[in-house]
Amino acid sequence: MLDGQPGSDETDEIASKEHATLLPPMIIATLASGDSELTLENITDFKIENGGVYVLSKDNLEVSGASAGDIIYTIEEAPVFGWLIKGAEVLKKGSKFSQLDLDLKNLLFIHDGEQNGTQTIKLTARDRAGAILENLELKITVE
Repeated sequence: MLDGQPGSDETDEIASKEHATLLPPMIIATLASGDSELTLENITDFKIENGGVYVLSKDNLEVSGASAGDIIYTIEEAPVFGWLIKGAEVLKKGSKFSQLDLDLKNLLFIHDGEQNGTQTIKLTARDRAGAILENLELKITVE
C-alpha cells in the first residue's frame, strides 16, 4: 500500500533497480491478532478398494476459522498400508498440508494392495495466529 495523502509530507517513491538511491524496505510482514479459533466442521472416514486410489477433499476433513491457506494440518501418525501424496511428495509423520490442499483436491491416498483393514491418520490443525485443534482422526477402511 502506498500512503501519499494530499498535503502530507510523505513521498511516494519506491526503491527499484531504476532508483537505486532509495533503500528497499527491511521487512514486510503479515501480523495476526492471536484471537483466532478453529472449528471442526466435518470429518468423514472413507473406504477404498484393495490397491485403489482415493482423492481427499473437504468432504473428508474441513476446519474453519481462518482462510483455507492459513489452516495447516500436521500429520501426527501416517497410514502404514499405503501412501498419502501431495503433488510429488509422499507425506509422512511431521509432514504438513493445508485446508486449501483439501479444498482443491490436491491430496491422494494410494493403497499398497497388500493389507486390508482399518488405519487411522492422526492430525493436528493450526492457523497462523496460534489456534489449534488436536487429536483429529481420519479412518481409512480397505475392503
